[in-house]
Parts: sequence; structure tokens; C-alpha cells
Amino acid sequence: MDKDKFIGFLLLGTLLIWFLSHKSKNKKDGNVVEIVNNDSKKNDNSSNMSIPQEIKNQEIESVIENESIRAVISNIGAMVKSVQLKEYYDYNGNNVTLLDQDSSSMSLVLQKGDKEIQMSDKIFDIVKSDTNSIELVHKNDDNTVITQTYQLHPHQTFVILNKCKVSGEHRYRANIRWNNHIKRQEHDLNDCRYKTSINYCDINDNVTTCNDKAQCQMLKWIAVKQKFFTVGLACDNYFGNGNMFLNTPTNNDYVKESNVDLSLNGNTSDTETFNLMYYFGPNIHEHLKNFNINFEKNIYWGIILVSWFNKYVINPVVQVLCNHNINPVLLILLLVLFIKLLLLPLFWKSYVSTFLMKKIEPQMKAISEKYKDDQQQLQYEQIKLFQKNGINPFMGCLPLLLSMPFYAAMYSFMSIEMYFRHKSFLWISDLSFYDSVYNLPFNIPFFGDHIGVLPILTTMATILYSFMNSKGKNDPKRMIIPILIIQIFFLGFMNNMSSALVLYFFISSIVGSVIQIIATKIIEKREFCTIKG
Repeated sequence: MDKDKFIGFLLLGTLLIWFLSHKSKNKKDGNVVEIVNNDSKKNDNSSNMSIPQEIKNQEIESVIENESIRAVISNIGAMVKSVQLKEYYDYNGNNVTLLDQDSSSMSLVLQKGDKEIQMSDKIFDIVKSDTNSIELVHKNDDNTVITQTYQLHPHQTFVILNKCKVSGEHRYRANIRWNNHIKRQEHDLNDCRYKTSINYCDINDNVTTCNDKAQCQMLKWIAVKQKFFTVGLACDNYFGNGNMFLNTPTNNDYVKESNVDLSLNGNTSDTETFNLMYYFGPNIHEHLKNFNINFEKNIYWGIILVSWFNKYVINPVVQVLCNHNINPVLLILLLVLFIKLLLLPLFWKSYVSTFLMKKIEPQMKAISEKYKDDQQQLQYEQIKLFQKNGINPFMGCLPLLLSMPFYAAMYSFMSIEMYFRHKSFLWISDLSFYDSVYNLPFNIPFFGDHIGVLPILTTMATILYSFMNSKGKNDPKRMIIPILIIQIFFLGFMNNMSSALVLYFFISSIVGSVIQIIATKIIEKREFCTIKG
């Protein structure tokens, strides 16, 4: 197979998969989601009531923390006020803050008929408090007692357990209202916004993504998922009704604005008890999986054809390597070698077929000249020559087509793998961010507003190798021009990809070239390469 066809199949296939993967990510399950047509203001459950100063003066903040998470619980409203992750930092070098008092609020609302009691401005008494747990109590005017208990999960690092009890003569319905201006954690704001969504799981274990507004019933959990971090809320029974709203604010300090209103289902005794679980942590498969059923689906592994490969093959391999604190560039090299090893049987047949096709070029030219006026006989003689030498003319193309899912898998995986986050390499400060050495004062369509060195190096390496491979052919200029056009077009996409992904393409191109050179040398010495006329 000619090199221009190789590059064409590879790049066009990659672009096609890129399009499909982005399209599929935004699909919604029409059987589960019911879109709300109300004005967005009606969905804004921002119950952040202006708390009187005399109440604010009585605020006491209690901290529960472990080696990875620090959560602040306020006695006003008795809800989680702020959460920081100790081991992760945002693009400004500050601890990742998933909730804080300036950008988010959670509140408990009690309802009976038309009566609604906002607990967000109620003062709770602290009954018990230590570094792992806190218990708060408030007594309403109608003698209803609300007890809130928070405790760090003993075995799950990023999980907080919350038990809410409502006891008294009156029966109330309870809602959790969670309003959040999602804080920006990464350099690339547009990428963060694209990869932020509200995900939820119903009682049938179906996970659905909401990117705007939705109403749903009977949920096991709900999560606000970002590119690398997730905040989730689950209960031991299920949430009755759920209303959610997600939009994009104009403030560049925030990625999205989300509003969630969930009704709680308690028991039927005089004391309503609601057992909740909060997840505040990174999008690491094992942590998410341990939190709740299908909660790991907050990680987008790619389109259905490649997601299983990323989840069950690539991710376990990478996690083993990450546990040994391997250098991220060495990790990429090992991934390249791993994929090349998997594809080697396919590409070996392709190399043999390509080599033999070159060897029979003189015979092919002679046949073409002899039967140039008889196309039917020409095709017969060509097929006869192929069969005599054991050549399958389609073998050079088939392995490349079969390898496309692997390229798609790596595209999806490298874009979300947290191990590359804030890891540096030479001039690149963050491998999870695109390479940028110069910011342009304008935006170029399909290219962006910056210039990266690594995408240019990758493009140059591919063009150079393609040119070298075209030497000795009848018209190398005819081959190299389409390659140049495709590579320049593809450069625009690489310029906005994560540096880890572009580095993977660069190393893969170099390693692939070395393997082909070695394979060709070996094939030349094999007896089966003797051409039969």
C-alpha cells in the first residue's frame, strides 16, 4: 500500500473518530430524560437567602479532614460549606476547591403543604465534634428536631457520610437544594466547559447525562462531573424527584452554573431518617467505582467501540505503571510499545504485502504494457501474478483499517487520564494542557489562538518520513502534496489537543518508522520474498 494511502486512512479515520466521539458524548437517552421547557430562571433554585448579620455573627465552622480531603461544616444550616482536596491543585497552584461559600451552597428544605422551612439560616447546636465527625441539632418552633451528623468514610478517602434525622409531631417532606457555580480548575476553560455535565443514575441503573435542563424520578445518585473531578450525592434508598439545570456563565472564573433540587425519601416512623453519601474527589476509576453502582461511568472512556478497551485493558495497565510513579513520558512510550506489539501481527502482513508489491512492479508494468488494450485480460494476468506470489493486494489496507479503533481509544484515554495532569516535560508545564509557546492576538479557524511546538514537530516528523518513503517511486511529488495538505489540516486539530496525546502521536510515529525499517530489512532476507515471474 502506498504511503499516501496509509497517511490518508490514518488521519481521515482519526478525524472521523474524533467527530463521532464528540458527538456521542453529547447524546441523551430520550427514554429517561424529560426536558423542561420552563424559563431558566424558574429552575434557578438559588435559595441563598440573605442571612442576617446577627446570625452570621454566631457562625461556628467545624472541620473534618483526613490526609486527602478537608471539609468545613457550618452550624448555620448544618450543611457542607466548603471542600478542598489536599493532594490536587488548580491551574493557579491553589488547592482544588470543589465547594466554597462564595460559589456554592447546599441547603435542607422542609415542606408541609404550602409551608416551607429553609434551614439555611437556622442555627444548629454542635453536640459533638472531632476531626472525623460532627453532630449538630436544631429545634424548630413547632418542636420538630433536626439532627445532622457528618462523618468521614472509614475506608473511602473522598467520601463523607451524612445522616439527617427529622423527628417530631409534624410530618415534613425534605429536599436538598444544591446551587453551584462550578469553579475553574484547569487551564483550558473551553475544554473544561465541554467536559462538564450533570450525570445521574436511576433505580434501573441507567446513567444519563444532562447538559441543560431535565426532570427525573427515583434516582440512586447524581453528580456534577468535570474533566478531572466529580462532586456526587447518593442515598441508601433513592431520591424521589430531581430537577436539574446547567448553563454557561459569562464569568470566566466559573466553568458552569448548576442547580439541583432533590426530594428525599425517609422511613415511615415518627422519625424521618435520610442517609446520604457525598463524593468529593478525582475521576479515578477505583474511587468512583467504590462509591456507588455505575458511579465510575462519570469517566467517559470514548465511543462504545473503544470504551471497553480503555476501561478493561489500557486503564489497568496504566494504573499498575502509575503505582510505581513512572515518568509520564516513559509511560507514553510504554503505551506506544504496548499498542504496537498488539498490532504487530497485522502490520507484519502489511509490511510483507507492501514489500512484495514493490518487488513485482517490473512484472506489473510489463503486464500493463502487454495488455493495455484488453482490460479484462489485464486484470486476469494481474490476479494470476498475485496468486503465484501469494500476495493479497488488500492486505496492506486491512490492518490499517482494523487499527483505527486503537487510535480512537488512545485519543479518548489520553485526553482524560489524570496522571498527566500538571506533569511537565521540557518546555511543556502541563501534559494535560495543549502545548503553547506563543499566544496569537487573533484566532485562526481550526488552529486556535496559540502556537505549539510539539504539534509542529509531530507534523514535520510525519511529512519527513512520508517523503523518505516516497523515494524511488515514479512521481514522489504527486504523493507528497496530498500528504502535506492532510498534515497541515491535521496540525490544526493537534494544536488544541492535550500535549500528552500529541506526544503519543509523535512517539508512535517515530517508533512505527523504526519498526517498519527493521521489519523491511528482515523481510528482504526471507526466502519467501523471492518473486516468481
